Amino acid sequence: MNGISIEIKNLSKKFGELSILEDANISIDPGDFFAIVGKSGCGKSTLLRLITYLEKPTSGSILLDGKPVDRINSDVRFVFQDARILLWKNVLDNVILGSPTRSREDALWALKAVGLEGREKSWPIVLSGGQRQRLSLARAIVGKPKVLLLDEPLGALDALTRIEMQQLIEKLWKEQRFTAVLVTHDVAEAVTLANHVIVMDNKKIHKDIHVELARPREHNRDFAYYEEKILKYILKPKDTKGAEYVI
Repeated sequence: MNGISIEIKNLSKKFGELSILEDANISIDPGDFFAIVGKSGCGKSTLLRLITYLEKPTSGSILLDGKPVDRINSDVRFVFQDARILLWKNVLDNVILGSPTRSREDALWALKAVGLEGREKSWPIVLSGGQRQRLSLARAIVGKPKVLLLDEPLGALDALTRIEMQQLIEKLWKEQRFTAVLVTHDVAEAVTLANHVIVMDNKKIHKDIHVELARPREHNRDFAYYEEKILKYILKPKDTKGAEYVI
């Protein structure tokens, strides 16, 4: 098991008087796969940034493997919605930058793992959107992370490419057993990938739903059951009778 535990205790974040996240509590076991869903502005991405110490909490604590998070940790890697690739460096050099030892051998391994073998000398500008996200993933896994944080990395991709990337992320997780936390607006994506789905609402953790489905997951009646269950906690009644729902 390569992954480590994440403990989030009474975590809150404010920017001045503006509250972004309030009293969050989550316990993630080593090597588990969590997804966080909820409406825009509910605090999902902020939570990831706090875990990786890109932001500092206003109150509460985060423990990685039992140790307080008080600095950026090289064992924690972040994949953003936009690939954030250096356009003036070729594919291989972009991945080498993610290696703690600047290892060319490790970079070649990572490119092979994400299906970009043979594109080492290509420039990022010629890559498709899906290939750029594969490159971003390669740069993240080249350091053999213990925690991989994914902030809507597939949101801008077309439907078929998105399915391919979901399969790739699941494959990498199975092989490397890092602890994964995915932020997504796509409930089906959350059910496809995660063992636990956290529903956030109004800056707070609203529900933790354990997804008990065999892998690979098929879009069958059991899958639809979890989709409906999660959506029930995301959607709000339009009126007090609860007859209609809006997102």
